[in-house]
Amino acid sequence: MEHDVTLLRDIALGIIFAVIAAHVARVARQPLIIGYIAGGVLLSPRLGLGLVTSAESIDLIAEIGLILLLFIIGLEIDLSVVRRMGR
Repeated sequence: MEHDVTLLRDIALGIIFAVIAAHVARVARQPLIIGYIAGGVLLSPRLGLGLVTSAESIDLIAEIGLILLLFIIGLEIDLSVVRRMGR
């Protein structure tokens, strides 16, 4: 049960830091991806504030992020374009 609470806290911290860093990047007229990366670095145990230290949480959050990224890319793919590229 403790791991579940830690995971939810880590996800919440990731969202909060991503929103704050993305807002700072937008104000500085930089790409949002720079803000997202900066938010992740701020949470990291080695370079940042060390708020997320559980290796299992970091691995699971990274896997969930990759799955969501691939899902979004899959939504954007037009099947007619893929058919034309195959020829």
